[in-house]
Parts: sequence; C-alpha cells; structure tokens
Amino acid sequence: MNIDIFLDDEHDLVVDASGDWSIGDTFHPDQMALMTTGKNDWKENPIIGIDAFAHLEDEDRDALYTEIRGQYELCGMEVAKIESLGGKILITRKS
Repeated sequence: MNIDIFLDDEHDLVVDASGDWSIGDTFHPDQMALMTTGKNDWKENPIIGIDAFAHLEDEDRDALYTEIRGQYELCGMEVAKIESLGGKILITRKS
C-alpha cells in the first residue's frame, strides 16, 4: 500500500473538512502520474516516467510492460500482473 498525501485532478492538495491534508492509499493516482509523465518530467527524480502515449503505435507490448514493471518497482510498487483488456492496461499489485 502506498500511503501519501492526496492530490486532486488539478494536482492541488486535498484538504478534509477539518482543514488537514487528506492521506491514504495513492496507488491509483501514482499509476496515472507514472503512465502520463516521461523521463525528466520529475525534477526530484529525472529517471521516473513511462510516457505511455509514446508507446501507442508500438507493436511490441512487452517493451511497454517491461517499462511499466521497472518504473513501478523503482517507485516501490510491487507488480503482480500486467495485462491488456479491451484496449486498457490493467496492472495488479502484489498484496
């Protein structure tokens, strides 16, 4: 489980009713950030980022899946399975 501070769709901090930052499992938001950003997009860690859009025309899905698995593990997320279903990439984490 990835416990972190929640961000909204505009990448602003989510604040709860008491005025505190909202925290919780950020696995899905972290997935989106990794998939949609590329290398050098993260100043703190320039080797992070998959840039899935750059792989749209690729015939070889294994290269994309290898990149996804490597990037997720680099960020501390353990991947159990990656599969394609109906044009979507489904990533299952180890529990």
